[in-house]
Amino acid sequence: MSILYVPQIDAVIGNLKSDPDLMNQKIHLGLMGIYASFIYIKPFGDDDIRQIWIEAERGPVEVFGDYEEYKESGEVNNLDEFVELWQAYYPQKTKWYKFQTAKFRNELFFYFGDKLIFTINNQLHCMKTKFLLS
Repeated sequence: MSILYVPQIDAVIGNLKSDPDLMNQKIHLGLMGIYASFIYIKPFGDDDIRQIWIEAERGPVEVFGDYEEYKESGEVNNLDEFVELWQAYYPQKTKWYKFQTAKFRNELFFYFGDKLIFTINNQLHCMKTKFLLS
């Protein structure tokens, strides 16, 4: 498994959307494993919110993007400007991300940053599992 740096994580988060059609058994099991492991974190709020903070490295300038593409688009004129742009977007060497779970009625919610990335209807999942096993 390769390391993901802040620009790559930001790109993934930017493309994430809460879409039930993306849910499959592997993702569901992984999310349920995460939710189960969060049981050890003290909840707060009315929705049984539990969270952790994850620190990621900014990484080298190469993970920010393709210098040649930035130059061709006219966004930068030279490598120094490209490095300055990278440092303007990511001035800190690390960035903190919040990962959070919540529960309301029969639904489990998973957030990365402030973005809802997955929702699981636990009651619906249990009914589907019973149907498949019968």
